[in-house]
Amino acid sequence: MRALGTLAPALALAALACGPVPMPADAFLTAPDLLDEMTLLRSRVRSLRAAGRVDHFGEEQRVQGRAFVFLESPCRLRIDVLSPFGTPLSVLTVDGDDFALADHRAGRFFAGPAQPCNIARLVQVPLEPEDAVRILVGDAPIISGEREIRWLDRGRYRVTVRDGPRRQILDVDPDPRSLQLRHSRITDERGVVIEVRYDRWRPVGRAFIPHEIRLSMPREKADVLLRYDDGAVEINVGLPDDAWKREFPPDAAVEKVFCP
Repeated sequence: MRALGTLAPALALAALACGPVPMPADAFLTAPDLLDEMTLLRSRVRSLRAAGRVDHFGEEQRVQGRAFVFLESPCRLRIDVLSPFGTPLSVLTVDGDDFALADHRAGRFFAGPAQPCNIARLVQVPLEPEDAVRILVGDAPIISGEREIRWLDRGRYRVTVRDGPRRQILDVDPDPRSLQLRHSRITDERGVVIEVRYDRWRPVGRAFIPHEIRLSMPREKADVLLRYDDGAVEINVGLPDDAWKREFPPDAAVEKVFCP
């Protein structure tokens, strides 16, 4: 539970003093309360349509392009990537358990189950479809385990989740209207598993959406930066069923792909 109070005056006074930001009077006192409220706020986004840019800083080459993102919670996703000149580079679609990828640059077409290794065929980021959808709206997959919360002097909550050798930290801004997730990092005994940073949060309808998402998975040598254009994000819009259908040329040789 949390006490009632006002957040803005305390933050403003602390900013003027250039010192530690005091905990707000209505601070969340337990990690489950904060995470439950954050999940409730994100659940306002049932669908999203957005345009922006994507950069993949891969080991072999850097891939840049225009990105068009469509999603429906919990596991419908489409990402179209075009070159800076407007040429289609790839189209990824996920519809529940079904995955498809049209790689126009290589002239190859893939279909199979919607599993992490297949999602990674676009930008080398192996994610479950549900996790990808959550990240794209400013949420994060959270591991199970013991959870604790503390207040950081710079004016954010830090939630730490521990599950044996696995550990996750989440840094969250305190504004109760949005509880903007700024950073999520999962580590284990071998180091960083996945790290996501969220910036440029903007109000969109009844929700707040990060307009800059950077995701890295060092073991896969994956580093992806997605930036939505200001004014180019819509939520809870009706998306046609054919948005999730495969887009292969009629004579395409489709490769069936499965994860080990």
